[in-house]
Amino acid sequence: MLIAFIGGSQPTLKKSKIIWINIVLLTVVNTGVFYLYIDNFAMRATITSVNIAIVFYSCIAKIPKNLNLKTDGEKILQFAVCIIVLLTPASAIFYWFEQSFFVYMSTLMFTQAIAVTGLIGAFLTLLMSDLIEDHYHKSVIDPLTGVYNRRFFEEKVLKVTGFTQKSQHGIIMVDIDDFKDINDTFGHAVGDEVLVKFAKIVSKIVRDSDIVTRFGGEEFVILQASASITETQKLAERLCDEVSKCSIETQAGNLTITASFGVSSLSAPDQLESSLKMADDAMYGAKEGG
Repeated sequence: MLIAFIGGSQPTLKKSKIIWINIVLLTVVNTGVFYLYIDNFAMRATITSVNIAIVFYSCIAKIPKNLNLKTDGEKILQFAVCIIVLLTPASAIFYWFEQSFFVYMSTLMFTQAIAVTGLIGAFLTLLMSDLIEDHYHKSVIDPLTGVYNRRFFEEKVLKVTGFTQKSQHGIIMVDIDDFKDINDTFGHAVGDEVLVKFAKIVSKIVRDSDIVTRFGGEEFVILQASASITETQKLAERLCDEVSKCSIETQAGNLTITASFGVSSLSAPDQLESSLKMADDAMYGAKEGG
């Protein structure tokens, strides 16, 4: 069992032979050692403490591999397990010094109480942090396209421009051309497919640090942090070219779409409204110009 933990594999208990082999080996070794030291309580207490510590240490090694410690709840859980590992041998250590069964049991009960309380608290924190993170994620993600919504965009702009006031940031306003005709001709279900595919095309092309947002309907906005107006214009041109080349598979057949783009720059939070208007005006200018 310990080898399966440390190895980083995730087999099920029913299918994995190595888990059962380790369980048998662990049971045989512990039983044999306990039999050899049947009259040595200190040695048996030490063996028990070491075994428990190894199991918890295996958990510490496993948690980062599975969770990557992304949230505060996950970090608290790992910290709690670390504390338990440190407390586990305490009862055996006290017994070696005092040679008192009462001291051993008192220390054991005390450390177990701390371990249980710590684990319950850590798991509750992990659960609550996951629930909060999931709720926040749902509140800032557009459910149809999977990109961010307007709320997240406005929050991100305030953070980006607030921390990097001397930098210039790019804004791209995008609108799918003749989208109303798609809905009227093929239905809203096909229109939704076009929106989803369009969002995927854009998301694949932009940088990881760029924020793709659905502002509403067929209108999208992209925030390019720390980008010059020239860099933003180049990105808009590339997006325009890639979108026009793509054939979108829908239930009504393959459709080809185009989109209009408008570009502006932003360097301070109070410029957001005016920058969006500039990008919006440029986008409609492009749409009218064909």
